[in-house]
Amino acid sequence: MISVEIIEDRERIKHYYPQWEELFTSRKCESSLSVEWTEALLKSHLEESTVYFVVLKEPRGIAGILPLYLKEITKSGVPLLTLCPVSEHFNTHSDMLVDGLSPQVVALVLKAIFGMRERWDVFRMNRLVDGNPLLSNIENTLRSSFAYKFEIQTAEPSFFIQLGDNYNEYVNARSSKLRYQLRHASKRLHCMGALRFTSEQKVEEFDEVFETVLSIERASWKHKNGTGIASTDKQRRFYRELCEREFKKGRLRFWLLHVNSTPIAYEVGIVKDKTYYSVHGSYDDAFKRESPGSLLFARVIEDLIHLGIRELDFFGEPFEWQQHWTDDIRWHRSLLIYNNTQKARLFYLYNRLKGISNFRKGDELVLRNPHEIKPQQT
Repeated sequence: MISVEIIEDRERIKHYYPQWEELFTSRKCESSLSVEWTEALLKSHLEESTVYFVVLKEPRGIAGILPLYLKEITKSGVPLLTLCPVSEHFNTHSDMLVDGLSPQVVALVLKAIFGMRERWDVFRMNRLVDGNPLLSNIENTLRSSFAYKFEIQTAEPSFFIQLGDNYNEYVNARSSKLRYQLRHASKRLHCMGALRFTSEQKVEEFDEVFETVLSIERASWKHKNGTGIASTDKQRRFYRELCEREFKKGRLRFWLLHVNSTPIAYEVGIVKDKTYYSVHGSYDDAFKRESPGSLLFARVIEDLIHLGIRELDFFGEPFEWQQHWTDDIRWHRSLLIYNNTQKARLFYLYNRLKGISNFRKGDELVLRNPHEIKPQQT
């Protein structure tokens, strides 16, 4: 028999961390559902936010956990109190950590959400991968058991790479433009000095490696744009907390590229279930013409194939540069559930009048320019 509890105390939820970790490591799920990712957000961007943990329990332990937070957004001048999964704060894929998805589990979670102390207006899961059974289960449960209006909207897709078994085969299948760029990047950088790639670090080396990453970030265009990991105090705290925790768990991977003794590019990500999730990467802007980021990323792909990783996931927006590396995309759907509040009813009518349509698989892919991305807001 499964029961549900809503926990608001951030200290009390730590009692469930060992079971949470066991559930996370034993289930195929998104990397952003980990204790480490959640803790990093709670200690940085969501430090002052109201947070709820929906905990599913059974006699042998927890059967699922869904961390949620409240934020106020403004639509057409109207403030709306929105309930969102913590894991989605950085535009990751939507998911729920549960031990066996079923209509009963979905109904319990929805009942808990609707019964929360805070009177939210809209519950939103922004980026459910098309075909995720969670979406159909929620939709069926809402239609049969809950008298609440909801919408399923088109959401931005994201790229991923099916890595295959052979690096040369992968590169040869890409465009001649990319192959040319990689050859000439190597030649130009070799003219500047000795190239050194590093990817193996020990736990006790974390502080040194992370400071190297920060030094590259501070010299990158992302830092000036406000989207780098060292751009704000909250950004630094989030990435340091996440990277250090995941590094100790053995799930984090660092790659660095040096010219002589100068670090000029880095890539960092998380490995989960034979999938590498690309978390962040950048290069020193002084070396922009030499394409160090591309050269390092090619090395990352080569190493991942050698390690037996099957897939590389770009879980955020579909950026122009990513299309050089893959043609594979995942379409997403966004779920909005409207609560029984006046603001929610008005927002629902507003969306209806705008003619928001359901997702169509043939929707046009619109590539994003990373230089135009605005800094993350809490």
